[in-house]
Order: sequence, then structure tokens, then C-alpha cells
Amino acid sequence: YGSIKDSFAACAGRWVSGAAIVGDDYGNEHLPGARQAVDEWCNAHRNLIKSGPRLQASLAIIQLK
Repeated sequence: YGSIKDSFAACAGRWVSGAAIVGDDYGNEHLPGARQAVDEWCNAHRNLIKSGPRLQASLAIIQLK
């Protein structure tokens, strides 16, 4: 949880329009904090998101506007 949340914080203000964000372990049931951190970020930044997060394997893929 913490490492993913910290990664989002480190990238704040640096997102490029149309970029894709890929978060690892989103679908890993043994690491629920990964999904929690991604979902929290997405909920707080809906204005930046075109689509996602969608699950591919265990990755979360978020497409920015």
C-alpha cells in the first residue's frame, strides 16, 4: 500500500495528457493494499482519468485524459 501511494505522490503534477499508468499487483489477492492504493488515487483524481482502472493479469491500467 505505502509504496504505491508514495509512487503516486512522487508523480503528482507530472502526468502527461494521454498517458497510461500501470500499477502492479492490483489483482493480487495476497496484496490487497495495492488495489486499495490505486482505487484511492483514482477516486481522488477522477478529473484526470479517461478510463480505468481496468485489470489485465494482475496489473491496473489507468488511461489519463
